[in-house]
Amino acid sequence: MKTDSIVIPQNKIDTTSSLLVDAHSLRALDLTIFTRSEYNFSNLINSPDALYNSGNYSSWDNMLALANTIQNMVLYDTIIVDSLLLQADTGVRAACELFPNVIKGVYLDYNLRQRIGERVYTVTPMWDSLKQPSSISDEHWSKINMVEQNVKPLMDEMTHVVPDLVPTDYTNDRLLEFRCKIAEQDPLMHQNLPDCCVNSSATLARTHYYLELAKELAVPLSTHPIRSSYFEILVGKYKESLRRGEPESLVNYFEKKVLKEPVDVAEIPISLDLTIPPIAELVLNYADRNDCEISDAVMEIRQSKHAIKFRDWCKNYVALTSKGRSATKEKIALFEEFKKVCETWKNDVKEEVDYKTRKINLESIPVVGGILKALNMNEVTVKDPVLHPQEKFTYFLLLNDLYRDPTKSLA
Repeated sequence: MKTDSIVIPQNKIDTTSSLLVDAHSLRALDLTIFTRSEYNFSNLINSPDALYNSGNYSSWDNMLALANTIQNMVLYDTIIVDSLLLQADTGVRAACELFPNVIKGVYLDYNLRQRIGERVYTVTPMWDSLKQPSSISDEHWSKINMVEQNVKPLMDEMTHVVPDLVPTDYTNDRLLEFRCKIAEQDPLMHQNLPDCCVNSSATLARTHYYLELAKELAVPLSTHPIRSSYFEILVGKYKESLRRGEPESLVNYFEKKVLKEPVDVAEIPISLDLTIPPIAELVLNYADRNDCEISDAVMEIRQSKHAIKFRDWCKNYVALTSKGRSATKEKIALFEEFKKVCETWKNDVKEEVDYKTRKINLESIPVVGGILKALNMNEVTVKDPVLHPQEKFTYFLLLNDLYRDPTKSLA
């Protein structure tokens, strides 16, 4: 039995600021060891689908996974992954070591994976797990299967791993130490993953396993963006209760209000490619502008005052969910505050950040005031400089940074 500070027990998970991811997401972080000169930022930010259409599937797949994971690392305090992956996948281990204070392996209780598998098959029968959902196109289904093709071999490998990498909290756990010794003598006695994970190449059952694991840990789940529609099918078809990742939901709402709605109203020929998540684009632009590696850019944005402030607000917002009905009105009030900020910045992202707009009525000036009113010139708009934004705006300055000139961003 080996202890490791990168591994934490279930009871140490902060459910208000943690996110569960899969191996595929963390493998992509290997790309962050590339220097800026070796990495094609323009492909990632501007035309990721061009890579797929050109047949460069591997780069396209990695880029989407990388962008999604970069955003998650800024939006959440902790990214968690099944600790068994630290033993079975060198890419996951490398990602954890690259960001040891951000990515943690979570040690799952003995036989928990098998119990989750039993729950999966109560709602996702084996005979229904190989079908292509009718709402997913053939092209998208092909992309899903491409992403999935490496998942089953990894899970096959995980079934033969002795889960003896444990949190430091369990250093003196004699029962756990005994179980690890028994598993070492006969690994087949300890099947780590249920049949739903290893019996087929791409199934609803295996996908449902991730949903059940996220429910067990009481945290939101994020996987490769291409697989997200697959999860939506499960949530809809089986009435699955999945805790949504509220920080990214807030980011998506902000982007819709501040970017998409004004473009739609303007009725001008602007093409919006929103393939790359907004926070990831902010990080990549920062890396390009400062000529630094992606890993450095991730940490500098993540540790910025704006990002910390936004995560703190999100944690308070998410925490209200666990308080049930009694906190519903308080949560609604917080969201209404967020909506007002969105409306303000939809018109001008500099408002309440660089300046505060106010109108001065000149009508009361003797003689001149009457003339100005007659000419409809009695109101003057003044933009007073803002030295310190109001507190309700400071929580969302990270989002404001998304739509400012990158060279003048406050992040």
